[in-house]
Amino acid sequence: MNHRRLAGRLIVDDPDGWAEHYPANHRLHGTAMASIILHGELDAKEPALSRPVYVRPILKPSHHFSSPPPECIPDDYLVVDLIHRAVKRILTGDGEEEAVAPSVRIINLSVGDPDRPFIHEMSPWARLLDWLAYEYNVLFIVSAGNQVGPIEIPGVTETQLKSLSSKQMTKSVLEAIRSDSANRRILSPAESMNALTVGASHEDSSACGSGVSNQVDPLPLADFNRPTIWGSSGRKSGSPSIVLPGLPSPINGLGLGYRRAIKPEVLLPGGGRLIRSSYYLQTPPYWRRIAMPLPQVSRWLNRELNWVTMMVMVTVASTSNAAALASRIGGQLYEVLLQLQHQPHGDRLEEIYFPVLIKALLVHGSQWDKAYDVVAEVLPDPGKGGSKKDGVSRFLGYGRVFYERLLHCTEYRATSLGFGEIGDEQTHRFAFPLPPSLSGKKVWRRLTVTLAWLTPVNVNTYQYRGAKLWLNPPADTLDVKRKEVFWQSAKRGTVQHEILEGDEAAVFEEDGMLVIDVSCRGEAVDLNEPIRYGLAVTLEVAEGCMFSIYNEIKERIPQPVRIRV
Repeated sequence: MNHRRLAGRLIVDDPDGWAEHYPANHRLHGTAMASIILHGELDAKEPALSRPVYVRPILKPSHHFSSPPPECIPDDYLVVDLIHRAVKRILTGDGEEEAVAPSVRIINLSVGDPDRPFIHEMSPWARLLDWLAYEYNVLFIVSAGNQVGPIEIPGVTETQLKSLSSKQMTKSVLEAIRSDSANRRILSPAESMNALTVGASHEDSSACGSGVSNQVDPLPLADFNRPTIWGSSGRKSGSPSIVLPGLPSPINGLGLGYRRAIKPEVLLPGGGRLIRSSYYLQTPPYWRRIAMPLPQVSRWLNRELNWVTMMVMVTVASTSNAAALASRIGGQLYEVLLQLQHQPHGDRLEEIYFPVLIKALLVHGSQWDKAYDVVAEVLPDPGKGGSKKDGVSRFLGYGRVFYERLLHCTEYRATSLGFGEIGDEQTHRFAFPLPPSLSGKKVWRRLTVTLAWLTPVNVNTYQYRGAKLWLNPPADTLDVKRKEVFWQSAKRGTVQHEILEGDEAAVFEEDGMLVIDVSCRGEAVDLNEPIRYGLAVTLEVAEGCMFSIYNEIKERIPQPVRIRV
């Protein structure tokens, strides 16, 4: 942790004295995650976070013949006890000791239990995170878990494999993953209801090749060696249309979550990963086994680092990376929210709402875009009246987060925030001003609405979730229609994220408002205290319009946006 890029930027808390038996050259996973949270991908050359990162070790090198040995939670520790004590020490203190980092609002868990894939029932670890999140008002960001078993493609010879087009290769690998989905589930505690679960997209900012022969890109449509440069509209500019960011990494644990909730909620770049192939015989037929190797080149740390970190270069490319990147974005959003506390308009933004607002905003920037077409093509026909959207959600969640869109608005895109505490059987109404110049104009527009909260839970009932919050997007006001995730699926967890689009003319009054009602109802518990929630609403129009919706909306908010109960 004393590497020159990390020195002075970490607060390492080791109350159990693990460092004594944890050689520096074995501290790989934590070093990599700390680097990603602080710096992001080094190839992206982004500024470091301004605040230090608190680090509490929960992994140790295992007694394994490999060098370096894999890191894991020690066998002589109960994971729920270890996590419980660690979180209490951070936020409220342990025993007579005071809290060591009470200002923490986001806790990153880039770990998972490979022996506990999620199958129907919540794991003790996930239940603990749900309780801790609600009890201490903290956002857990959890990796979806890595599935590194072989991918088997039937009836494909080595010659045929090499001759596959990018589209054929991508389709074959996704079909193989889908057919083996029962063995490729998310790993505990990724099913946590209150946590934000993050999967990996097959991409990164590295511009270099693998430098390794006899290996191929399993999802060449994603083209992870090409740096992803995005315009404000969220679509790539200056590159062939065949390149599709947001395709799920082949190592992802697949959703859904408890009671078919959307899990993982979002994808973020986890590093491109090549595969190597081997040949074996079954009778009949011949199968082509594509095995997952270690990654060949780091997409996160580069060669100017020391030997310890170079070891990290050959051991990380996973959903852990994606979760760490999500935590980094959460840290950036925290700074944005601090700035909004000093804005002259709007209700006073207190820091107790930061965890739910950060959760809402992280999902708010996600979308399926063209990745939907690729994934939907490999799914079976759902039959009459069915939809492939639930199947796509298992791969994509709510989609890849285009986080550049979260940190600032443009002339053609404006984001408003809402927040509050709501009780059982209550409804809060938010009214957001509409830009007058949009009325009657036949122009493409998109309305994105995201609601997030932390719920109490009841482990003794199947319902489990204590508080159900929901909203119904005002589609008629702007003449827009729902896209992407099936709207009923979006209401099963603790994040409801909806995208609506349209291009027909919609007429509204000059002082027209976009009205959104947030409602609450108790499910598995009697709600005796209000539930905190965060709401994000973005309206955007096609670039090049003759008017600025951002300025028009801003001018119409001289007074606070009121909440009416």
